[in-house]
Amino acid sequence: MSKGGRGHVMRATPPSVVPGWLRGALAASGVHGIGWGAAAIIAPAFVFRRADLPLPNYPQLWQCLGAFVMIFGTGALIASRDPVRHWPVVLMGLMAKIAVPVGCLVAWRRGEFPTPALGALLVNDVIWWVPFTMLLWYAARDYAAGDLPRSPLRLAPRDAMAHAVSDDGSTLLELSERKRQLVVFLRHGGCTFCKEALADLRTHRDAIEAAGAEIVLVHMGMPESGELLVERAGLQGVAVISDPLRQLYQSFQLEQGSFGALFGPKVMLRGLSATWRGHILGPLEGDGLQMPGAFVVWRGAVLRSFRHATAADRPDYVALACGECDLDSPSAA
Repeated sequence: MSKGGRGHVMRATPPSVVPGWLRGALAASGVHGIGWGAAAIIAPAFVFRRADLPLPNYPQLWQCLGAFVMIFGTGALIASRDPVRHWPVVLMGLMAKIAVPVGCLVAWRRGEFPTPALGALLVNDVIWWVPFTMLLWYAARDYAAGDLPRSPLRLAPRDAMAHAVSDDGSTLLELSERKRQLVVFLRHGGCTFCKEALADLRTHRDAIEAAGAEIVLVHMGMPESGELLVERAGLQGVAVISDPLRQLYQSFQLEQGSFGALFGPKVMLRGLSATWRGHILGPLEGDGLQMPGAFVVWRGAVLRSFRHATAADRPDYVALACGECDLDSPSAA
């Protein structure tokens, strides 16, 4: 990742393509904020008269509020050119558009906020929640991996295996020529489900090896992080491949997950269950949105695969290692 000036980090990969209607929605919210703020400054009593409400005792405070809204509107208008890059502006705007209705509803329940004014909250704040949240999701997908960009290369699995070097100096292709390999792609090292997967592999390691397969772990951290993962999981002797640029992940068609695949109800419930069993969420290392997977490879070919539909999926590694494989002949099996 290149740096464009002191303290400023530039993205080394192209930003996500944000749909035009989302950029348009952000621009529209900016224009709306500028117009609403200008009206509050120029004619502070206008809104109150239209809503048939008592005039404010201190119109200057209303005008100050209008000035702040104009500032936010100007920021949103500028940010609409590249919402992913200017995600802090979008975040602050969303926070303000959530905080204002919440505060007004609390005041309304106390009888301190007029009912006719509630309708204005829909136009000024609530209708913008969805586009602002979606824009933040696009930004999260872009910045999830931190300073390590996703590799632009899209190699075939066999070619990627020839370049993926394990901790003992052998490539994944060389390992697969020697014996069938159960290649397990992990999520980031602090992930609850990553820790659960390592515990499952430790539990079933003997059965997997008895089925004629060796375990290979692929992770997104630096090589020393892989050593710590293996040591903590009690999987000493297992081959480990560091893939911080996710080149091997991409070759096996493992991409970033959708919001539902990463944070859906099933994922949340399974996460609580795994946490209860001692798999505590740790620090993020790698792309927090990366999806995991497991594959059986032999002589550079993928025989069986398990691609997670959600981060909470729990593959049967023994069944994957023992299952029917598309081998050339029964004798080869």
